[in-house]
Amino acid sequence: RKRRQLGRLRVQHSRSRWETKADRNLAVGLTEVRRIVGALALSNTIRDQACHLFRQAQEENLLLGRSIEAFAAAAVYATCRCNDLPIGMGEVGKSARVNRDRVDNAYTVMNRELGLPAAVQSPSQYIPQFATELDVPDQIRRVAADLAKRATVAGLHNGRNPAGLAAACLYEAAQPFERNLSQRALGECADVSAMTIRNRWRELQNLDA
Repeated sequence: RKRRQLGRLRVQHSRSRWETKADRNLAVGLTEVRRIVGALALSNTIRDQACHLFRQAQEENLLLGRSIEAFAAAAVYATCRCNDLPIGMGEVGKSARVNRDRVDNAYTVMNRELGLPAAVQSPSQYIPQFATELDVPDQIRRVAADLAKRATVAGLHNGRNPAGLAAACLYEAAQPFERNLSQRALGECADVSAMTIRNRWRELQNLDA
């Protein structure tokens, strides 16, 4: 009986912390935004902007019937996009409490309804990050960066996952140096399949054709 009584008191105390359900949702969402920002080691500026974006989404009633956690993750991803940071959906999704599809859907809604000024990401942005994670020598990194720029000028990035194309550039750049850089390892780093890298790599073969 005492345990049940204590349980009811805890519920009442929890409910009394917020005047409305909207206040509660906001508190939960902002806490989740801060957690994801911390997990990704992003700056306080990104944190504040993502929190502001989450508030905007709530004010526009975009959260009705949708996951608070998904919109929190989407707010972080959208903020990274708007600040031209090479943080992919997969990377944010790994830190989210919901699956990637729900985060992707939340971002699509947010982008459509709020008209986000999201920058178009280029493959070149991902080269330094992937090269560091895979301990790629500077010589290969420079060749891959040049290749990514040429691919962008040629329009190979249009309609393509920039992270996948960046990984393919690193794979191609490593070939003359006989560096053991597998498509599987690159795919795990870029959060794309080995097949995606293989397809982008084949397209790079015709870059100068």
